[in-house]
Amino acid sequence: MKSPLFRDPIYDGAADPVVIWNRHAREWWMIYTNRRATQEGPKYGWVHVASSADGGFTWLYWGTLEGLETGWGRNTFWAPEVIWHDGLYHMYVTYVHGVPQDWTGKARIRHYTSPDLIRWNFQSTLGISEENVIDSCVSSAERYVSNVV
Repeated sequence: MKSPLFRDPIYDGAADPVVIWNRHAREWWMIYTNRRATQEGPKYGWVHVASSADGGFTWLYWGTLEGLETGWGRNTFWAPEVIWHDGLYHMYVTYVHGVPQDWTGKARIRHYTSPDLIRWNFQSTLGISEENVIDSCVSSAERYVSNVV
């Protein structure tokens, strides 16, 4: 592999990626947040997608995920974590209302599901007692799914 680095073609920075096998497309998908390393504007953003049909040698940028917004306007989504469990993809992602210039908003972890990694449905906001919990790490086991934050 000449270079394992993926550079987002729009904003240059791909942060907090998760790479998962897309069972329908039969290729690897990288779901990540962009950090605008070389661009002006808000520091944080939305969840982007790239795919690789050759095991990660090359990546094709697809754009941002649709269906994450549950209200009017744009909001910040950060550090997606995706697993396959019980016939669905489950994404846990940091959510901040609005698009702040820094981490001044209240962060929450949201749970979404998808049959295909394209169409996402909001399930819940996790009932974590602490405010400003970010960057979930999810693992699955035979009988349960746990979220360690």
